[in-house]
Amino acid sequence: MERYLIGPDGIRVEPVRLQGGHLIFARMVDPAAAPGKEWFRVTQRGAALGPGYVRDVEALAELVSLAELRSSNEARSETV
Repeated sequence: MERYLIGPDGIRVEPVRLQGGHLIFARMVDPAAAPGKEWFRVTQRGAALGPGYVRDVEALAELVSLAELRSSNEARSETV
């Protein structure tokens, strides 16, 4: 099962648990980011979109249109 959403123009939103590299990048956005918390990694065509990591849905909604996000499985079935 894939755990990410995709949107228009190559947008990808993936929930990540903050550990290792994810924690390091999240702390660049917010030094108080805590290990083990779930954040969202947001990319567009493979590059960070905005800060690249956001802590909640409200911050995510500031970067992307939530209504346009769909599961990667839905998108795959549309192209087949």
